[in-house]
Amino acid sequence: MTDDIRVLPGVATAQFRSFAANMPPFYASVIATMLTAMIVFYRETPGWFAVGMPFLFVSICLWRIRWWTTHRNDPVTDAQAGKHLIRATAILIGSTVTVMAMDVAVFPSASIHARYYVAMQILASTMAGFYCLMHLRAAASLMAIAMMVPFTGFMLAMRDVGSIASAINSLINVGLMMFVMSRYQREFTSLVRSEAATAELSKENIRLANLDMLTGLPNRRLFFDTLLDALQTAAAHGQTVAVGIADLDGFKPVNDTHGHRVGDAVLAEVARRMTASAESVFVARVGGDEFGFVITDFRDRETLLSFGDQVIKAVSTPIQVGSIVTSVGCSLGFALYPEAAATSDVLYECADYALYHAKRSGRSKTVVFADNHEAILKEQGKVEQALRGADLEQEMFPVFQPIVDTEAGKTKEFESLARWQSPVLGMVSPAVFIPVAEQAGLIGDITLVLLRKSLEAAAKWPTDVHLSFNVSPFDISSQHRTLQMISIISGSTVEPSRISIELTETALLHSFAETNANMRRLQELGVNISLDDFGTGYSSLSHIHALPFDKLKIDKSFVDAISSNPRSRDIVRSLILLCKDMGIGCVVEGIETAEQLDVVHQLGARNIQGYFFSRPIEATSISAFLSAYDASSPHANERSLTLT
Repeated sequence: MTDDIRVLPGVATAQFRSFAANMPPFYASVIATMLTAMIVFYRETPGWFAVGMPFLFVSICLWRIRWWTTHRNDPVTDAQAGKHLIRATAILIGSTVTVMAMDVAVFPSASIHARYYVAMQILASTMAGFYCLMHLRAAASLMAIAMMVPFTGFMLAMRDVGSIASAINSLINVGLMMFVMSRYQREFTSLVRSEAATAELSKENIRLANLDMLTGLPNRRLFFDTLLDALQTAAAHGQTVAVGIADLDGFKPVNDTHGHRVGDAVLAEVARRMTASAESVFVARVGGDEFGFVITDFRDRETLLSFGDQVIKAVSTPIQVGSIVTSVGCSLGFALYPEAAATSDVLYECADYALYHAKRSGRSKTVVFADNHEAILKEQGKVEQALRGADLEQEMFPVFQPIVDTEAGKTKEFESLARWQSPVLGMVSPAVFIPVAEQAGLIGDITLVLLRKSLEAAAKWPTDVHLSFNVSPFDISSQHRTLQMISIISGSTVEPSRISIELTETALLHSFAETNANMRRLQELGVNISLDDFGTGYSSLSHIHALPFDKLKIDKSFVDAISSNPRSRDIVRSLILLCKDMGIGCVVEGIETAEQLDVVHQLGARNIQGYFFSRPIEATSISAFLSAYDASSPHANERSLTLT
């Protein structure tokens, strides 16, 4: 009997469910049999036998009906189901043997009608037993033998042709039923096995659907499911949840320089380090080089900042892939529930903004979303809405800041700088609207409008005065946008050789290979390429050597303290020498005082830009500026013009 119950995981449970459903009606049929037995034997046997024994069996049946009705839907394991089935089968077999003993005892003295009743009662009980135990072949066989041996004996003892024929017919039918039951049980077991395999396959599919195959971490889908569950639990118990986003700094150059095989290995190693650094934290890969965290066990903001520093330290350790040793940085943003937001989507957006703020304020930092961030986020939302509804042709315009060749005493070029006069918001700083436009995917259209207007202004300048134009990393990493810029330049009357396209170092982080290809497309047209704000980003000397730059612009941050800080002077001197050694131009930005100008002159700088010469001026003021800057004056490079 136990062989039927311990076949496979899931089979015993399925047998238990089927058995439990059949037991109440089976015991109801036994109660009906006992009640009819009381009527049949009331006058032929003592009261304890005719009434007492049936009453006892009715009580047992009512108890079992109640038990099976109460517990048939209980969650059970295979082991528990097996124990229930063994106990229930033992009760059935014991009851069967007891009833058979009673029938044997009463049969010799019973009337002919009572004898036929006993025979039919045994046969009916056998059929009912088969029905209830159809999934337990051994138990059903034992019950059938316990029933059919007395039944056959009773029928043969009657010694008439009909009784003997009934006995033989019943034995044949019971044998056939046992054969059918055997096949049915095999089919039942096979079905349970198939369902179990299907369920296991379904579980595996669900697991794979929620798994990032590269890193082995949960993927974006499971991340948001887990975050939603955590927020629901937190709402029910008044708890706090932190959601975090980590983004790798400098991963794209690694991926583009060394290939996807190395890039994938770096991501896998970063995932391993993040998991090791966050043992009690749910970690997932939510994007290309973005990872998400759900933290339910932390004390305060300082705990999150400490955790972030721990992750940054772990990630930034050099990574070796074969013979290649490389490294990446990491920035993190966190947002707290319910302080920052009440829903998973808004909470994630807040964490994403905190991450954006961490990157904008220096990278390799951890930022927790705060009230002032919410105010900035709302303000940026207003800016984005105004940008989406803006008439770019009417509202966007360039202003120009001169770059002066101090040795020649003349203006060499003008850098075009974006300005936005919004009818809704008024004059909006480029430091505000450019990042919003980049995040919203609107920067490309702005670039094209400003490039066209800048070329229209430059067409009116002397032919030896050049135009320097800034483009977004999102533009130079897109072949489509680059080709659009090339089309505008080709359609202009300004010679491409008079045009310099300025890129920031962050452009190198978007798509190294594509950016390189687009830079060369521009150079093939005759356009010069400048690297702006050099020294503040993540470009290395190998990138400078590999990419086709014509000029470097030394960032203002190195100039601010150049009069008093020897280290600043050393850095600027080294960069100037680097440009000379590479045969490319060099511009020093941010010169505001005569003292700063004297220092950079001593260091070998020639091309200078800054407020000392002029703030950005409108296109209509350029002619006046060129006329006012007297190249023949020996004091030309000591004069500050502030035309606006």
